[in-house]
Amino acid sequence: MESQTGATTTPASISEARPVQITLLNPPDDWNGITSSAERRRRQNRINQRAWRQRHRRRPANCSDDASSAQSTATDEADPPQQIVDRAEDLAVPTGPVILAQGYLLLSTTDRRAKARLFASSAYNDYSSGLPQPGYLPALTHLNVLDAMARNAAAIGISIKGLCRDDLISPFNTYGPSAPSAGEIAATCPATLLPAPIQRTIIHHPWIDLIPIPRFRDNMLLAVAAGVMDEDELCADILSLDYGRGENASLIVWAGSWDLRGWEASVPFLRKWGWLLTECRELCLATNEWRDRRGESRLAF
Repeated sequence: MESQTGATTTPASISEARPVQITLLNPPDDWNGITSSAERRRRQNRINQRAWRQRHRRRPANCSDDASSAQSTATDEADPPQQIVDRAEDLAVPTGPVILAQGYLLLSTTDRRAKARLFASSAYNDYSSGLPQPGYLPALTHLNVLDAMARNAAAIGISIKGLCRDDLISPFNTYGPSAPSAGEIAATCPATLLPAPIQRTIIHHPWIDLIPIPRFRDNMLLAVAAGVMDEDELCADILSLDYGRGENASLIVWAGSWDLRGWEASVPFLRKWGWLLTECRELCLATNEWRDRRGESRLAF
């Protein structure tokens, strides 16, 4: 890849040039061609449960069910995150109100936040009704990353409001009485988000602190300091909802926001930014584990 300053960088070796394939041609409840009776029953049960929930959503508000029953029904309408993670066709489906309450706040303008909130609500309603839209996947992938970053900001103690400001400086670069001590940070911060020495010495925007892959953070900061990486371009690829810029060179979040085993690098991301993953063994392993779950061939890094 040719960097913004003209320096040449080499992406990680990838044994497979094709992009990540996500099979969405058949609805997940279609049992045509399924020979396993257990699998056919599982899909039929899912259809029956969804139909039951839809009938209850259409019931009058003054129905005689008590409050606890209503609360139970509302809880049942959303698949728990671990169920979402276990199904490849559900890649990056938001897990309900959380994504609406946090992730969209990282977007830079009121208009973008409003559009993201509306889109996420619509996509989640389609998913809950059994009508997921394959075309939503790129935006949902980024919304999940936004939500993960918002959660990580809270874990570190960084306010997500105003986090999109270009002039913001990482709290790890601040000094004086108001600066958080190492003990204060360690008390609430997951191990994967604890700041490395380089995060304290190189002045940077706090969005980098929110990625739970320590070696990746170090590589980014070294590249920024050396002037061989366009930080704004990388940030846009990971967090922006603008898809007119070409391939979706994104990261993907499948599980806990600060558990690096729940993160995956897409093939377009590896093509473009793979050189930043030098010695990022954990992310490489996690990427292949998620590809294994989808039945895709492993990548050679």
